[in-house]
This record gives sequence, structure tokens and C-alpha cells, in this order.
Amino acid sequence: MAVLNYRHDGREPGPLAMALDAALGQAARRGELARWLLRTHGWSRPTMTFGRGQQADPDLIGAAATAGVGLASRPTGGG
Repeated sequence: MAVLNYRHDGREPGPLAMALDAALGQAARRGELARWLLRTHGWSRPTMTFGRGQQADPDLIGAAATAGVGLASRPTGGG
């Protein structure tokens, strides 16, 4: 019997990937996942992530937009 489920979601936009991580974390806290889950994914475009407690500098946000780099907030870590 496997004690770990594996899920690979391919390439995703940063905000979608972080929203899925948050939703899976909430489901786990509510006891709705039968097993541990290892989820892997990649970015569909270059993306910078910031931890839940971090705020991106406005100049950095502008520079990222100019360079075509996406921004996403992680449901965990940072700051």
C-alpha cells in the first residue's frame, strides 16, 4: 500500500500553482486527503514567488512586469 500520492501538474501560471497549493493545504488540514501528497509542477513563464509574510518592493514589481516575469504569493513561508 502506497503511503504517498504523487501528482504532477505540468507547467502552470504562478498564481494558479500557488492557489492549488493553498487549496491542497487547506484540504489536508481538514483531513480530506487520504494520504500524503507530493505535488510537482513547473512555471508556464518565469515567475518570482513571495512568501505569505513578504511584500514585494514596488520597483521590483515594475521591473518584473517590464521583463515579462510573473509574480505570485506563496501560501507558506517568507518574511
